[in-house]
Amino acid sequence: GVNVISGAGILDFVRCQSLEKLVVDNEICGMAYRLIDGIAQRDEPIALNLFKDFSGETQFLSMPHTRKWYREEHTFPKLIDRDPYDTWVSKGRKSITDRAKEEVKDLLQKNPPPLPDKETQKALREIMMSDAQTNDTPSLPDISFP
Repeated sequence: GVNVISGAGILDFVRCQSLEKLVVDNEICGMAYRLIDGIAQRDEPIALNLFKDFSGETQFLSMPHTRKWYREEHTFPKLIDRDPYDTWVSKGRKSITDRAKEEVKDLLQKNPPPLPDKETQKALREIMMSDAQTNDTPSLPDISFP
């Protein structure tokens, strides 16, 4: 089940981590949890009157009962675009990757992570370089901390 998911944010067989993939995986887990919750059983009876009163001239989505329970029963993920194709195009054709990048940027701006001190940064760089060389990677990209 989702409670034992492994690999959230992981790429290339655990060789690298992606914050963008992490937010996508988080959204997928959220949708799975919503499915596990199922349809809530309430004291209020199912809206049979909607079917009795339905004339075919209106839509179920416009009925007060539907509007009351809609947000509670549905999940509204941030990254998955549910707009019609034309709307998606007019909004710039953003892919889930584009939206994940924006979400990561927003999260990091709202909650900047604490940075390691210079000595720790140097030690981490040495560990990464040592590992890279044992895996036939002669160099690493420059990683600079602000």
